[in-house]
Amino acid sequence: LRYIDVEQVIEGPFTSPLEEVFIHYLTRPFNVEVNRPLWRLGFCKDGTVVFVFHHAIGDGQSSISFHMALLDSLNTPTPLTIVELPPPLLPAVESLTDTAVSIFKLLHEVYGLFAPDSWQEGSQAWTGNAVVTVPTLQTNISFWELNAPDAERLLSLCRRRNCTLTAFLYVMALEALSYTIAVRSPDILKQYKNLSTNVAVSLRRFTETPLTEICDQASKFHCFAPIACSVVEQGVFLPDSFPWDRAIEFCARLHAGLGSVRQDIGVMACLFGHFEEYFTGMLGKKRESTFTISNIGKFPDDRKDGVADREWKIGSMYFGQCDATAGAA
Repeated sequence: LRYIDVEQVIEGPFTSPLEEVFIHYLTRPFNVEVNRPLWRLGFCKDGTVVFVFHHAIGDGQSSISFHMALLDSLNTPTPLTIVELPPPLLPAVESLTDTAVSIFKLLHEVYGLFAPDSWQEGSQAWTGNAVVTVPTLQTNISFWELNAPDAERLLSLCRRRNCTLTAFLYVMALEALSYTIAVRSPDILKQYKNLSTNVAVSLRRFTETPLTEICDQASKFHCFAPIACSVVEQGVFLPDSFPWDRAIEFCARLHAGLGSVRQDIGVMACLFGHFEEYFTGMLGKKRESTFTISNIGKFPDDRKDGVADREWKIGSMYFGQCDATAGAA
């Protein structure tokens, strides 16, 4: 595939609410049997542009890469509808950084494959319903948006405590979910003691890949967190009592564990190509994760190239993903 007819991959205008547009896109599978790109582009009448892509070709930050390129193109328009594709994607991440697996990590993974379920470290973790037996793309989207002043205030609160926004969101999710379980489903506390959590981690910090590249360089930081936390003990969810100490502690824990996240990529080589068996083996089994936090970072709208004076600008951004079959509850 060397050329793309832009008019064949753009859809719209959509008049439905944005959440419905996202669901429309995320629940449509990509046909890998035809000579078409693994991405789609749509637009709404209110000026919103929707870029949807397969995770095989891009990670979360690749969406920023696309919108940066789109913004530049809108401000330097051309009449072309048939465009030549740029050079191929970057090499696999394994060739750009060290993904070697330690013996401890390897033994841990082997143990996870063969140890009885009751011996697994995740046996005490509540992860929602089991994975479905038939793969599905059905997903739900609910957008929550902060206005610019509130977002800046939140970032300022995090900076003053040497805490990141990711750590804040992580602890906020723990607090809210723990409260919900304690109040609405107290029986869960009789069987489960913690939650299985993931934080998506970009590997660009190791590969030195710039934000302008569309590529798939992501891993995850996994840990277990107790369900019982401060908001449950109080019996009420009070924003003023947010446990910043826990957020700061998790922030330090996350940064300390960043060096080992590359091993999750290396572990995949131990499957010796049996990827389909590995993933289909999750069907009908206990779900691995309760929730995932994925923070794609700040959009670089403060570039020093006169972008503030251009006609086209980006006023707000939304991010969603579909990992409906075996993803986090």
